[in-house]
Amino acid sequence: MCANMTAWMVGFSVVLATAARAAAPAGWADKAFGDSTEGSSSYSESGGELTITVNGAGTDIWNKTDTGRYVFLPLAGDCEIMATIPPIPRDALFGEWARQGLMMRGALLNNAVNIVFCRNKGTDVTGTRAEFSLRKTHDANTVNWNALSTLSFATNETARLRLVRQGDTYSAWGSTNAPAYDEWIFFGSQTQPFYEALNVGVFVSRWAQQSGGPSLLTCDFGSVVARNLVTASTNAAGGLTAQWIGDPAITNGTVIGYNVSRAEGPAWSYTALGETAAGVTAFDDATAALGTAYRYRVHARVDEGDVTNTVLVGTSMPARRPAVAGNPSPAALKGVYAEYYKPTSPLTLASARVEPNIFDSWNNLGYAVYPPNTANGLGVLDNFKSLFAGNLIVEESGCYGLVQRADDMFYLTLDGVQLSAQIAWLNGLDIHTAPVWLEAGRSYPIRVEHTEGGGGEIAQLKWFKGTSDIVPVPNLRFEPFPWPWQHRDVGDSPRFGNAIYDSAAYAFTVTSGGLGIDPLTGRDDAHFVWQSAAADFDVIARVTALTGPAQPGMSAGLAIRTAATADDAAGLALVVQATGAGGGERALGLAYRAAAGSAPATEAFALPEFPVELRLARRGTNVTAYYRTATSGGWVGVTNIGTSFTGALYAGMTAFSGDRAHTATGVFDTVTFAYPQSSAFDVTVANHAATVSTSSKPPMQVRQENDALPNAAYYWSDALSGGVGSYTLSRSDRPDEGFTQIASLTSPDYTHTDPLSVTNTLVFYKLETAYDLGALAGGGSNSLFAVSAPYGISDGSVTGSGTGLFAAFHRAPVTDAYATNLPAHTMVRNLNTWEKGTSTPIVSAAESDDGIQIGPDNFQSTWAGWVEPQYTGYHWFRTQTDDAIAVWVDGKRVIYYWGYTSTAQTSAPVWLEAGQRVPIHVYFQQGTGGGYFRMWWKHGYGLDGQYVTIPAAQLYPLAADGTPLAVAPEGPATFGPWRNIDINTARPGHAVLGGTPEAFACTVTGAGSDIWGSSDGLHFVYQETSQNFEIEATFQSLLPSDGWAKAGLMVRDGTAANARNMCVIVSASNGYRIQLRSATGGESASIAPVEIPNAGTASSSTPVTFKLVKKRGKIEVTINGVHATYTGGIDIDVSGWSQNLCVGLALTSHSGSRLSTALVTDVAFTVKYPTGTVLSLR
Repeated sequence: MCANMTAWMVGFSVVLATAARAAAPAGWADKAFGDSTEGSSSYSESGGELTITVNGAGTDIWNKTDTGRYVFLPLAGDCEIMATIPPIPRDALFGEWARQGLMMRGALLNNAVNIVFCRNKGTDVTGTRAEFSLRKTHDANTVNWNALSTLSFATNETARLRLVRQGDTYSAWGSTNAPAYDEWIFFGSQTQPFYEALNVGVFVSRWAQQSGGPSLLTCDFGSVVARNLVTASTNAAGGLTAQWIGDPAITNGTVIGYNVSRAEGPAWSYTALGETAAGVTAFDDATAALGTAYRYRVHARVDEGDVTNTVLVGTSMPARRPAVAGNPSPAALKGVYAEYYKPTSPLTLASARVEPNIFDSWNNLGYAVYPPNTANGLGVLDNFKSLFAGNLIVEESGCYGLVQRADDMFYLTLDGVQLSAQIAWLNGLDIHTAPVWLEAGRSYPIRVEHTEGGGGEIAQLKWFKGTSDIVPVPNLRFEPFPWPWQHRDVGDSPRFGNAIYDSAAYAFTVTSGGLGIDPLTGRDDAHFVWQSAAADFDVIARVTALTGPAQPGMSAGLAIRTAATADDAAGLALVVQATGAGGGERALGLAYRAAAGSAPATEAFALPEFPVELRLARRGTNVTAYYRTATSGGWVGVTNIGTSFTGALYAGMTAFSGDRAHTATGVFDTVTFAYPQSSAFDVTVANHAATVSTSSKPPMQVRQENDALPNAAYYWSDALSGGVGSYTLSRSDRPDEGFTQIASLTSPDYTHTDPLSVTNTLVFYKLETAYDLGALAGGGSNSLFAVSAPYGISDGSVTGSGTGLFAAFHRAPVTDAYATNLPAHTMVRNLNTWEKGTSTPIVSAAESDDGIQIGPDNFQSTWAGWVEPQYTGYHWFRTQTDDAIAVWVDGKRVIYYWGYTSTAQTSAPVWLEAGQRVPIHVYFQQGTGGGYFRMWWKHGYGLDGQYVTIPAAQLYPLAADGTPLAVAPEGPATFGPWRNIDINTARPGHAVLGGTPEAFACTVTGAGSDIWGSSDGLHFVYQETSQNFEIEATFQSLLPSDGWAKAGLMVRDGTAANARNMCVIVSASNGYRIQLRSATGGESASIAPVEIPNAGTASSSTPVTFKLVKKRGKIEVTINGVHATYTGGIDIDVSGWSQNLCVGLALTSHSGSRLSTALVTDVAFTVKYPTGTVLSLR
């Protein structure tokens, strides 16, 4: 053993007398595990080397149950255990699976996670064997290592075994060159995530006792060493020092030095820091910043003769130069929050309170002080459940061993990790859990779930660190915190955050340093208090105080995140923020990160007064932010954000200082996490009146689920003495704003009749309930509301004067999809039902332009124009087709199904105003086999609105006068100056224009391989001009013949396929782009303009309004009213292009055989400042 090895045993020296002793060395524990209780251990030291003699029973270490005797100590991070182990004597009457060896283990429960490298007795044929096994998760079956089970090694002779942990990788080594044992054989490795800290030691397990054999298996483990591979700690100079072992496991060569690298949390990306010579196993880091967490990683440089290699020694646990000012004070700690439940089904909450010293006093047998007494509402000694939650804060960093003693069930979770799961009474034994690494000053959430059956009652929690004794965790190490709220630091601020619950004031205090939601780094640095929910919810809290450094930036408020603690999680926050030169003013701040890892968008809003209530309401993927003050008169909407968030979200309170040198504190009260009840009330409409009614059940239940005890649920309005105080009924013609109170009631069981005098307009009713929050919710009162579906009365409707939509019908080859050639027939037609029947065409021979029927198979049809709603409110569109269907209304694709289905396709609700025409575009495709086209709409009047065929009077073709004009593909300029051509396409396209040449709507249909590369394929509707110009158009739809189908405005230097050009386009799946080919025959380039959020994503779709303006030799692009620039923030220079330019509408299907189609409205072209214009300055 090398001279410095003993000093590396878990960071302290073990000095023992030469004689054997019964007590374990300081820091070591001796325990039977599983059902075994027999055995003992003794210890001796000679020449600085430790021998541990273990006597134990046990039946096996396999399947889901382990039993044996274990001598161990807790170690966190990279570590190893070594021991010299003799074979089991051949004459001993034990079975072949009697084991003695090395183990790293979680809890000492019989089904805990573990990894084992040991020797078993084997058979007379095999002799002693090496064995490799692990249990990957709690209560799982034991399995062998990847490619290892048992193998022959040092058969029937003494050998030295070494089990090494480096991160999540475990490796097994053996040596037989006694007495030095310095030549190592590598057996293999296993990668498996386990706890950050594990119990590490030596064990025996007797397996089956044979007749006449001894009751215990005895093993003398010689030269036992258990140690961390690399440690880091503060030094006398105020910096950090990394130290490491001097004899890493290598199979060949000589160590000639070491390389040291360092990483900062929380990203832990390593960079080289320095080197040391052979034999120098320490490195002083004088550059460590105050308060920053570092890990140190060490590699040995190994001379293998012909080559020098590096071998990983290990990585340290995090260390930091402490920055403790402003961190939580241990003197303020005072116990845990407790809930007690009666054993009903579902469980009934009996009481909730703060227990100041539950874990060291609860050790009674029949006369318990805690908790079975009348004060907690149980009144019985047996058959109850309890939940304890709070924070644990330590004064000294290090690896802590935790010990529980419980009767009966006991589940311990610390910092989000379940350390033990005791599911039955274990004879009152002390059970070591998985150990933990705890950092001084940091707050760690702790939760204990306990079940008491009959008999005695025990629920104790003890701990030890290093050489300390096992003692109850002191009461002043705990702070109470109500479950299911949880909290942790996000990011790695030098100033640790914390959250405290004041059960007397019903208030949360959240303290943290950090930069908050930082748009510069794209990462968060704050403290977060949360609950999680997958359903719709409201999280509400009043910010009553914000204190900290006298500077802007400190904040406290609400947040919703897609991950609880990931520092780059998607999410949004609404906070009260300090502003002004000295941070003395208050404003509202909003931050939104749309996707993990992206930079957040931020915005500030005026805050009229403080304190202020904040609210974030999740409804599906939408999140709405509100605030309310004493004089605001109700909730004021800040913004509504359409997110992509789905599934479980994490929502609650947050605080941060705005820098890494200070801490800020936010105080929150009237905190609510609620699930609004859907279908809260009924509305019926008859005789010009709406009748609003509720059942006897409160219409707005505020439900709090307790997932620590899955069967427990309670209602703040019931179990916690809270109650609904009043109900307010309001009415509006919109679902989200403009509500006016029409009634105030005091009972949840009522009927109210509301006369409806205004016809043809939908109304929404909002029922708002005020309720007492109850003690656990934070006291005070709050309110939630539900909004009804739309209802209304119609004594008639807005009757249009339309005649139908412009319809084009195409014959198609059998094998092709999408429109594939010119329309065989055009007409004005309504969206009436078509059924194929035996041989029914969609266009008869008599109707057809060429005297040949269209259909019943292999055709496509498009309808385009305007639809005029009869009513104001939500409308739904429904289709049932065989085969494909696509529908756009007001520029949004509301129905899309490509294939055959008998299932009706129904749109999301579309809000339409009575008498206000909006564009509509329908595409239908029929192949062979069955065939039908059915389309309906309905409005939201009454409870059971009926779907009906859209009346032809509500449909209008492209032109206001109902006379569409079809323009031939290569014809002369028959629509004023506009031409309509194909450029390099295999299929002909066409356009249908209605209106005047100066202002019109049209459908454009075309093929083309792409507008890209050095040559284009497209359909182009254009006119030539040599003047400055302005062209604007709204693209209402685009048939997705391909994800890169494109439609937009184009300026082209001629009609050759390789002509230089620029365009602004919308694609079917890839958003908005500005494209440029700056040289004839050159390659095209493209950007998603930075001025448009999410421009290059599928969310940027139709409808979209593009505008191109040529002036001073440059083309200026506008998208939806926003000036959008090309690469480098410039407009595109066309001053060197030809004098006459082609300007117009471009479409490509991104397919040689398929056509795409687009509906384009509000096309306007004007010449700006033509040649010869004189401008006068006045």
